Amino acid sequence: GDVFATDQQGNWWGTCPLIHVQPGRFYGHADSIPDTRRPESPVKDPGVLPSGLTVVEAAARIPGFALPAVWFPYVKMGQSTTGIICNQTAGAFGPFERQLFIGDFTLAQVNRVFLEKVDGEYQGACFPFLDQMQSAVLQMAFLKDGSMIVGESNRGWNSLGSRSFGLERIRWTGHVPFELQTMEATSDGFRLTFTEPVAAPSSLTPSQFKLSSYTYLYQQAYGSPETATQDVAVDRLKVSADGRVVTLTCSGLRAGFVHQLVLGPLQSASGQSLRYDRAYYTLNRIPAAGR
Repeated sequence: GDVFATDQQGNWWGTCPLIHVQPGRFYGHADSIPDTRRPESPVKDPGVLPSGLTVVEAAARIPGFALPAVWFPYVKMGQSTTGIICNQTAGAFGPFERQLFIGDFTLAQVNRVFLEKVDGEYQGACFPFLDQMQSAVLQMAFLKDGSMIVGESNRGWNSLGSRSFGLERIRWTGHVPFELQTMEATSDGFRLTFTEPVAAPSSLTPSQFKLSSYTYLYQQAYGSPETATQDVAVDRLKVSADGRVVTLTCSGLRAGFVHQLVLGPLQSASGQSLRYDRAYYTLNRIPAAGR
């Protein structure tokens, strides 16, 4: 019963978002304000929009303003988000059940999103999944055998893809790649679950997990650079008995900010290297102690 939507970086959007659409919420674009004045509108008029703020500050000041569940950092995670599909293949598409896959037009790729609820609201992390598609990705669909069909077209724009249009099929080979499967928020850091146990867990050090945080400007001008960037200290870590879960204790977490994780060289117990070394968690809310 939940409805999600994507939008493009542009006016009032510092970068591409994944939005959890809910009645009565204002998502920040000024062109929608005239409709809030209609008598049947469930969204109240937010009034004159302020300028010179970050999106975090704007959410605190503008009545009804809701931040996206996930931000996709520009270029790092695409430039123009498109279709959304939820993996409900019961494991036929690999180790990412009930995660979302998001298309990107300009960079011709498919990205992955893990969502969780904190204080009743969705937030979560985005990860790279598959790039170098043959054309701009518009929409995906799962077939009965669990494979994914990707519909593509460059019409009206340009992408990194080498063809004007296409239809590609992605199938899981049955081999589990070594990746970050999920990234969950805790009251004092993040819980990282890998698809395979990490090699030599006793040798892991906090320096192998680099964290920083930043946000975006809320402005009428097109897009936004990353702003208010700060390092986040990883003070210590703990590895689970099975070697798949690494819990990071951090200082300097900031509610409302994107938290960028870059992993140092890691290998799985089976000798695989990490397929991707980065993730981006939109920490709209820091969980209460004990989580």
